[in-house]
Amino acid sequence: MNTKDFGKLIRKKLKEKNMTQAKLAEKLNVSKMQVSHYLNGQNDIPYQNMVKICSILNLNLNAFYGIYDAKVSNQEMMLIELCRNLSAEEMNEVISFATYLAYRRKKT
Repeated sequence: MNTKDFGKLIRKKLKEKNMTQAKLAEKLNVSKMQVSHYLNGQNDIPYQNMVKICSILNLNLNAFYGIYDAKVSNQEMMLIELCRNLSAEEMNEVISFATYLAYRRKKT
């Protein structure tokens, strides 16, 4: 699901819950204009706000990312979000570091 599709889903859920964009903005501690930009797909929604929106509107954050394993933690979701914006070289560095950490843990 892309950001625009998620914006449509948020709109639908706001309507179902009889909640305004202004009320959602207040709960997120952002401006109404910022929420409008989220809903129109003009701005990416930061991970922390995505988590809050899903909680407020009872949406499944994992489904948004195409992850259907309910065992995925919020920390793992944050890593996924961060990794999506990395270059291939940076991603390889993350993989190398995570591999090192796993190796180090096994060694102790």
